[in-house]
Amino acid sequence: MGNIDRIAEAWTNVDAVAHHLLTPIETEAQYQNALGAVDELMTRVNEADIHPHPLESLLSILIDHVAAYEDAIMPPRAKRPAGVLAYLMEDRSLTQSALAAAVGIDQSTISKLLKEERAFSAAHARKLSAYFGVDASAFL
Repeated sequence: MGNIDRIAEAWTNVDAVAHHLLTPIETEAQYQNALGAVDELMTRVNEADIHPHPLESLLSILIDHVAAYEDAIMPPRAKRPAGVLAYLMEDRSLTQSALAAAVGIDQSTISKLLKEERAFSAAHARKLSAYFGVDASAFL
């Protein structure tokens, strides 16, 4: 029981400061807040030389909440990989050129992916997944 008591105390403290990050996303404002937190956590986890990083579990929870919210609000066409990419780009006001510079995929390739003239590769999915904070399966 000692461990449960310690966990309960620690969780109460965490919930007091991070409740908004630990609960499912229901509004656009919560979604935007979660995206900001995902970006910040990804930066901290990627820059640290700690493996596994203690914040990875929180990052995973947030990514799951973001993905669930996006699944709930995405129009049906956006559930295809090209539609997912188009939706995420539009949601963040990204041009093809800006996305290309950010993820290291040629702009012409991004154009072909969006037009469904080219299939997403595993490498594309990994890069886009890391950048947008969504599961790579959204692009495959």
